[in-house]
Amino acid sequence: MQQGVTAHASAADLLAELHQRIVANDSFRESVDALRHRKTVSIDGVWGSSCALTLASLVASFQTDLGTQKTPVVAICADQKSADDVFDDLDTFCRASIQKFPACQIGLTNQIALDYEFGERLRLVKEIVREQVPDLIVTSATALMQGCPTAADLSANTRVLKVGETIDLPGIVRWLLENRFHQTSAVELPGEFSHRGGILDIFAADWTYPVRVELFDDEIESLRQFDVADQKSVESIQQMEISVASVEQNCGGNFLDLIPEDSIIVVVDPAQVESVANQFSARAVQPDHLQSYSDISKRFGNFGVATIDSLAAGSFEQQTRFDWEPIEKFRGDMDEIRSTLDQIAEGYELFVVARVEGEIQRVQEILSKTKSASRGMIHYAVGCVHQGFRWPSEKLIALGCDQLFHRGELRRTRRGQKLGKAIDSFVDLNDGDLVVHLAHGIGRYRGLKLLDKEGQKTEHLDLEFHGGTRIYVPATKIDLVQKYIG
Repeated sequence: MQQGVTAHASAADLLAELHQRIVANDSFRESVDALRHRKTVSIDGVWGSSCALTLASLVASFQTDLGTQKTPVVAICADQKSADDVFDDLDTFCRASIQKFPACQIGLTNQIALDYEFGERLRLVKEIVREQVPDLIVTSATALMQGCPTAADLSANTRVLKVGETIDLPGIVRWLLENRFHQTSAVELPGEFSHRGGILDIFAADWTYPVRVELFDDEIESLRQFDVADQKSVESIQQMEISVASVEQNCGGNFLDLIPEDSIIVVVDPAQVESVANQFSARAVQPDHLQSYSDISKRFGNFGVATIDSLAAGSFEQQTRFDWEPIEKFRGDMDEIRSTLDQIAEGYELFVVARVEGEIQRVQEILSKTKSASRGMIHYAVGCVHQGFRWPSEKLIALGCDQLFHRGELRRTRRGQKLGKAIDSFVDLNDGDLVVHLAHGIGRYRGLKLLDKEGQKTEHLDLEFHGGTRIYVPATKIDLVQKYIG
């Protein structure tokens, strides 16, 4: 068993090191140099999950060539689904620090303070303002069209509380209410606070955990993060920062105005990005809160700009083309899948990527009868590859189990902790079941609803929380929701 685990880890390391082969490519190095001089470059021949490999290569190039100097890469996808796919794939091909700047679920919640994505946006903006910039930021055109706080907005709308300082408690309560925090008997969701005697609990939008402020008279005696599920302390802290903002208020800036001036902008599938942006603007519920994509794209001139596409359109100052190819769809029963796999993998090293370690043993059993397996050409790794690709010049194929067995995906999350029992599918839930949302706490499942988002009808889990607040969770993010087991 241990040998199998080691082999999986080794295969994952090999995938994470693939970018070294690209970084050594002369044409790619010329493109990197052009980006450093703020020129526009095109990288084409990019299909499916090879996009994440390309981004990993760009990040590695700037880290290698510039040493400790920070040159962030900002990848712009068409919509949130595309950005989520790239973000997940980067787990497999990149070891740099990566964060997401998501689009808000405008119109899908009745209290924008409870928007999970808005908390992620605010948290990243605060980190960038503090010059804690990740190596790679994955976002979308729709996310950039939504305003974000400027540095001045944050400064004017942030309060810091420290252990040992004296505070005006009634004044803080009044400030929270004025800024749309909801006062409740016990906090469960971001955007709530409660006050009981010498205890003030606050759950700000960009926090993973709420904070309990314990007072002795009007002096802060302690600050403790705690878990909403069991009220147990997670960590004692010396100070906390409460920032108040919403999509409608204190968000007149644009994210690209915040990133360092030496950043690199990468537009993934430019034609699709522009098309989705135009549709998003035309169908917006609150168009006054959006910035036009044409205005956003004018900011690109301040940075080095690369486009990633399957086939480049137009002329560029520098162009790099790779020979990646898409993987055909797998159809039929297991015998047909094995036969198709042998056909496309003839003479290739095949990396099969599973979501979890426990899935690999089962996949090994299924593929053990293939010619590729008999030749020792199949490697297994834990990670994510949404759309597999073939690399003829390197005789290599990367393929995810979801695509191999033509099944839907269950997206993972990097935020929060498991507060209940994992849900494998919607059939595990009945109307009225208690559930735990990793960001919003305990609520009740109220069925599936078909909602229009960015011009597409998609299924969402309808969750009801304290006070009648409803949150609609995209079906692709079912792993944010767990059965309550308390």
